[in-house]
Order: sequence, then structure tokens, then C-alpha cells
Amino acid sequence: MAQTLPTPQSTPRPPDGDWLGTPYLSFEREGPIAVCTIDRPEARNAMTPAMYFGLRYAVGVVNSDPASPGC
Repeated sequence: MAQTLPTPQSTPRPPDGDWLGTPYLSFEREGPIAVCTIDRPEARNAMTPAMYFGLRYAVGVVNSDPASPGC
């Protein structure tokens, strides 16, 4: 189940306004564990600039959460 998390102050938002920036990324929390999934099989999960920013943003969210053990 994907969830929307607050924007950390030190991490820029992805360029297109979607908090992950692309439909090819999904983010789930399973207790203290965060799972970010890349799903772009037609390009062998090659990263786009939007995917890079979305993944970077998700890592920033996890690192700013005091309940998370971090990345």
C-alpha cells in the first residue's frame, strides 16, 4: 500500500509535482522498513531523470523520519 509522506525540508521535490515524480516508482512502508520499487521493465529498469529525483526524494523522506533506522 503506497502512502504519501511529508516533504522533508532539505530534499527538493521532484520536478513534475508528483511526490515520486514518475509512475515507474512506488513507495511502501512495512513498519520501519521502506521499500521503493522500480517498475520499468520495457527499458530494463533504466533510470530517467524523474526517476532519479523521485528515488532521491524517497531516500530523503526515510532519512528524515525519526522512526526509521535510515538508509
